[in-house]
Amino acid sequence: MKPGKKASLEDHDLIEHEIVVSAKSMELSGTLCLPEKEGMFPVVLMVHGSGELDRDENASSQKLNIFNTIAHDLAKNGVASFRYDKRGVGKSTGDFYAAGHVDLVDDAMYCLEFLAEHESLDKNAIFLLGHSEGTLIIPQLSQRHIPIAGMIMLAPFIDQLESIMMKQAQGMKEAAAILSGMKNMPVKWFFKLIDPVKAQTRLIKKIKQSSKNTVYSMFQKIPAKWVREIVSIAPVDVYRKITCPSLIIGGSKDIQCDPNDVKAIKQILSGDVETHVIQDMSHILRLEKGEPSVFRYPELMKHPVEPLVLKIIEHWMAEKISQ
Repeated sequence: MKPGKKASLEDHDLIEHEIVVSAKSMELSGTLCLPEKEGMFPVVLMVHGSGELDRDENASSQKLNIFNTIAHDLAKNGVASFRYDKRGVGKSTGDFYAAGHVDLVDDAMYCLEFLAEHESLDKNAIFLLGHSEGTLIIPQLSQRHIPIAGMIMLAPFIDQLESIMMKQAQGMKEAAAILSGMKNMPVKWFFKLIDPVKAQTRLIKKIKQSSKNTVYSMFQKIPAKWVREIVSIAPVDVYRKITCPSLIIGGSKDIQCDPNDVKAIKQILSGDVETHVIQDMSHILRLEKGEPSVFRYPELMKHPVEPLVLKIIEHWMAEKISQ
C-alpha cells in the first residue's frame, strides 16, 4: 500500500490511499478512501458498469466521475470505500478484452477479500455498491464466504442482456432519427446507412458462433467472451439469492436499464428492500429534461451526479450502520 494522499472536501478532510490488490497474475489498482479520524469504519466496495472503466467509472470517451463523487460523500459521513480500475484499465494490469463476466466477478472478490482483512475496516459492516452491470456482480459476491451487511444497486436490470442490447439498438435508431441541427447531421446520416438493430443482430450472432475472446465489428474491438458469458445469465436467478438488506435506485429517464425493473427486482428479493425511482434521472445518474437520448450524454456529463442519489445513500447507510 502506498502512502495516503490527503484531499479536501469542502470543510471536511478525507484520506485517500493508492492500493494495489493482487489478483492471480494481475494487479488491480484502486483507491481506499477513509474518513480522517481514528476508528474502525464501515466500508463500501464499488463495482462498475460495463465497458473499459477506471475506478471513477470514467473512460476515454466519457467522464462520469460517479464513484469518486459517492466515495467522497461517504467519507464525509464516516464511511470508507474502495473503488478500483478494471483489469487492463488505468493503473491495473491484465487484459480487459480477454476478460469475461466471471473474471470480473472474481476481480471484485479479490478486492472484497482485501477489505475484509484491512485493519481500519469493520469486517461486520461491509457493503457492496454496483452500477448497471455491477448490480449483477454484487449479488454473486454476496454468495461467497464473506458476510455482506447490505447492497446498493444503481440503475439495475432484470431482463437478460441480449434483450437489453436489442432494445438499446432500437432506441439508438429512434433517437438518431429525430436528431436535428447541422452538428448532428453526420450521426443522423451514419445511422441511415448503418441500421443499428440489424448491426446488433449480426454482431450477437457472430459472437455466439465464435470461441475467441474478442471479435471485430465495424473496426471496433468487442469483448466477445464477456458478451457470451453475460447473455447466458438470467438476472432473476441471481437476484433470488439475495438475502441481505438492499437499496435499489433507478431513474425514470434511464433508457439503458428499464426503471420498471426496480419494482420487479424488489418483488423477488428476500429481506429488507428500499427502492427509489428518481424523476428525470438518466442511466448516468444525471437529471435529463425533455426526451431522453444517449446522444445527450456528453452534455449531461458536464453536470454533477444527482445530489438526491447521494442523500438517499447517506440516509440508508446511516440506518443500516446504526442497527
